[in-house]
Amino acid sequence: MNSVQVLPNQSSLKIVSLYSSEVRAGTYLISQGFGKRHKDVLELIRKYESDFLDFGRLKRHKYVSTGGRPIEEFLLNEEQAILLGSYFSNTEIIREFKKTIVREFSLMKKALLNQSNLEWKQQREQGKLIRRQEADAIQTLVDYAIQQGSQNAKFYFTHITNATYKALGLIQHKEPQLRETLDTLQLNQLLLAENIACKSIIKHIKAGHFYKDIFKLVKLDIEAFAGTLMLSENSLLEEVA
Repeated sequence: MNSVQVLPNQSSLKIVSLYSSEVRAGTYLISQGFGKRHKDVLELIRKYESDFLDFGRLKRHKYVSTGGRPIEEFLLNEEQAILLGSYFSNTEIIREFKKTIVREFSLMKKALLNQSNLEWKQQREQGKLIRRQEADAIQTLVDYAIQQGSQNAKFYFTHITNATYKALGLIQHKEPQLRETLDTLQLNQLLLAENIACKSIIKHIKAGHFYKDIFKLVKLDIEAFAGTLMLSENSLLEEVA
């Protein structure tokens, strides 16, 4: 049986994982994504086995599901997974899932490349430290807001994170474990923006501002920083292109 490995911080990828150091996708989850019975998908692969073998060896995988049921599947590489999708007539569900497969293989390969880069690793570790500091500052804001009567202060973690992603032009990615797929420059920009958010929160709390105003002020500080990166101009150029 092949042992399953998952990259650190990549466990939320739904389809693609590392299996014995190879990037593969299991047919059990693939069949669910395409809205097909797993049995039918296995039969299709066996029927056109020679086609799949043109793109590499077909790996078999056995495991026990969380419900205790034994599962036997094929582990497909990227080319084989795309080939499988080509055998299905396009519906909205199938078209969307084909894009999901391509996207997840791309994300996994990018994460692997990033994690082999020493500079990226150092930037990522520093980013984790800043993120923890920001989380502490946001928790301080949450407590501060509750004292002032807020009923939804817990959502500031999400609101401030999303405001940061949006300001940096990252919100459109909406990828699981987004940070693992960012390049070194993007990680550095995110690190700086979160450091600014952290300091901004503390500054405005010490100034005694009302909690709702603090969120608006923090958002403005983040956007002002993003403005120095000329991200807005870049977005406009992309839209025109």
